[in-house]
Amino acid sequence: MAQQLFNLFHKVFTIDYDEKKLNPRVYSGEQFILTTRVFLAILKAKNIDFWKESIGQSSWHYQLHPDEGPSGAKSENREPYYKVGDITHNMASSVARSHKDYTKEVMRYDGNPTFENIFYEKQGIDEEGKKYWNVEHIAEGNEMPIHISFDIICDYMNKLHGTSFTVDDYRNCDGWLWDEFPDKDENDTCQYLALMCYFHEWIDRFAHKYTFCYSIDSDVAESEEASNWQKEQQQIPFHLLTKHCHIDETLVPTDEKTNVIIYNDVTSYDWERNLYLRNGAVYNDGKYFITNEDGTEAWIDARIFQPSDFTTIDEIPPHLRVCWEFFKMCEPFLREFYEEEVKEECNEEENSEFLEAVSLGGCGGM
Repeated sequence: MAQQLFNLFHKVFTIDYDEKKLNPRVYSGEQFILTTRVFLAILKAKNIDFWKESIGQSSWHYQLHPDEGPSGAKSENREPYYKVGDITHNMASSVARSHKDYTKEVMRYDGNPTFENIFYEKQGIDEEGKKYWNVEHIAEGNEMPIHISFDIICDYMNKLHGTSFTVDDYRNCDGWLWDEFPDKDENDTCQYLALMCYFHEWIDRFAHKYTFCYSIDSDVAESEEASNWQKEQQQIPFHLLTKHCHIDETLVPTDEKTNVIIYNDVTSYDWERNLYLRNGAVYNDGKYFITNEDGTEAWIDARIFQPSDFTTIDEIPPHLRVCWEFFKMCEPFLREFYEEEVKEECNEEENSEFLEAVSLGGCGGM
């Protein structure tokens, strides 16, 4: 069954840019459909309140990384606003708004999203009277960082049409870029792709929460001991945080160990260690930024996983290993996505275990 689980894992996380697998409106969209259903199955497996996880905001959080990057001290030629380990208090109005948004989404979707309402197609008409398709979905207003979406979509369009446009072209095209593509009727395919990658992102976040994370309450974080430690070490006082580890800790890369910290029972996810940025960093000596000629910094290009990146369990990249361990945890809820013959094997195995238990007097046997 490990091989069948891996086959499913590989189908979900690797993308070969086959439009027929991505667009369920025009084609089968089999990969998009599969990924969507796996995402929903994981919500069920761990009884996850998606709106709480995606909208909830804690009243405070630690700064996990230096003040760097496109909006950082170096790029803006200023002194750093904060150091690693500093506590930042979120605006009370922002926290209150998150509570209202949570209630709104729960009422709108009548609880967690389902396959029937997680996305739908909508046709529009542009200024020239041409029809086009849009994908309305649960990620509206809560999408991945825009630069990551641009990287993924631009890479997809270039591979699909044999072009070599840059993300800057995509950002600043004002519509002309689309005219360069020979076939743009299925313009919604890139939206399905971005939404599928959004599901990948959340599976990765949940994987970190349920395999390895930290938690801490404000009274501990703001204690005299914690404050002194932060001033002296300029680091998060990990010895005061509670560690929640449910797998071999050596399987969790060092820079992923703070991907999830729970503050006063509110989960906070590290958006700067996004799954696709981590994959891009592998091709940039582990660095998440590049330095431009003028000295400013920019994010590295986000990178999807291609089918050839790994073909066996042993080849799963370290920065995807936590997701694999999470799939293993959720395996009973993922069997429905196995091939038919594998489902029969699982049922036979379960029946065999049941009969054996009965013969030993278990499962209600007398």
